[in-house]
Amino acid sequence: MGLKSHNQLGQLPASIGKLDDLRLLKIDNNQLSDLPESLNNCAFLEELDASQNRLECLPKNLFDGCRRIRSLKLNCNKLTGLAPDIGWLQNLTSLDVSDNQLGPSLAKEIGELTRLEQLYAGSNRIAVIQGLERCSELKELNLACNLIEEVDDDFFRNMTQLMAIDLRENKLKAIPQSVLKLNALERLNLERNDISNVPPTLSLLPHLKTLIMSNNPIKTIRRDILQRGSSELLKYLKTRIAPEDETEQKKSEDNLFDGINARISDGIRTKRLDLSCRALTDLSTDIVEKLKGKEIHLIDLSQNQFSAFPSSVTAMSDSLRDLSLNKNQLTALSDDVSRLRCLTTLKLSANRLGTLPDSLAECANLFELDISNNCFTSIPDVVYKLVKLESLFASDNKIALIDMDRLLPMVQLANLGLANNEITQVPPQLGLMKLKSLQLEGNGFKVPRAQTLAKGTAEVLLYLRGRIPGYVEE
Repeated sequence: MGLKSHNQLGQLPASIGKLDDLRLLKIDNNQLSDLPESLNNCAFLEELDASQNRLECLPKNLFDGCRRIRSLKLNCNKLTGLAPDIGWLQNLTSLDVSDNQLGPSLAKEIGELTRLEQLYAGSNRIAVIQGLERCSELKELNLACNLIEEVDDDFFRNMTQLMAIDLRENKLKAIPQSVLKLNALERLNLERNDISNVPPTLSLLPHLKTLIMSNNPIKTIRRDILQRGSSELLKYLKTRIAPEDETEQKKSEDNLFDGINARISDGIRTKRLDLSCRALTDLSTDIVEKLKGKEIHLIDLSQNQFSAFPSSVTAMSDSLRDLSLNKNQLTALSDDVSRLRCLTTLKLSANRLGTLPDSLAECANLFELDISNNCFTSIPDVVYKLVKLESLFASDNKIALIDMDRLLPMVQLANLGLANNEITQVPPQLGLMKLKSLQLEGNGFKVPRAQTLAKGTAEVLLYLRGRIPGYVEE
């Protein structure tokens, strides 16, 4: 729904909250000074653009009710703070709060947005930035035109996917050391600060193409070099790398490799391999060779940068029972997964999956499957073929239907997570399943009511059985 730009709209009607199926709301370029509290009833809202208005604050509990929002634009308003419940937006990937009056610190609740990829907070009054350690999926960070004097050296430590940083027109005196570890970084703008030194090792970042350092009090680089553009500046910096800097860079790379080696050694000893948070895009031949023939029961590859299923894990197919690929960038799962015949637990949450291959049925011993926080519109067909499945976690997707004809035969199923989907009706027959845990909150159905859901799984199942015509409780 769009109420169109430049409408001179001064107030949004409270009846907006009655639009149960509202997904997109564009109310930018109006004269709104507030938003109605009823907006928090729009539980399916995914995109909200309220930019270029006159907003000074946000309604209490707005984001508690609208937890599906993925894109939020509040730029060009008069906000002095953000609603504390903004941290509930666990699906949020893009947040624009630029051109407001935020400050003196960046709202700590932003640090709870673990799926955030783009954060635009330029042109505010922010002097202190901290608490973003959990925003490990950030790709773009814009804090230009603020009052920032210092950024902790380890501030960017966990932001291994950052591709663009804009900190121009602040009061920075130094470049944080953790920037030198951002191997995915492509653009760095530090124009118009108080920086006096540029570490030559910046030029060793493999993907850095744009580096803007003009209008800083830099004494070690001639002004004409600074003004020649990024390519020439990076070339110059490479000529200034001292032997000890190259040694330090090599040592840093070796430390990362040694860190992986240490985890491999520990994994072989404990049979549980943890390679999470290592900025991996694939499992190298060297890693696989070290693991080949070893008995590995668990592999954790979560919070990396895999865009495709790492087929090389099949080298451990004879022993691998537990595989985690949570928080990567997977858009599909290859048929190679079917070779993991011993697999009992497969975790795929927080990716971009919309389907699962039929070949997954070959993993006949699977008893736990986590596909939450993805793009599924229905429970994948292959899931119903996993007869030993005890736990299915599929919350935070776009699933609209509970198919009881296919779900009832799954007699081993004990834990079912379907919260925050698009389910409009809960079939009473669901009450016949022997579930220990059932999560249904955050959907669009009217019954069971929220009060019933709050009583727990046993009460919900009892309520549902009571709605089956002719059913008598034993």
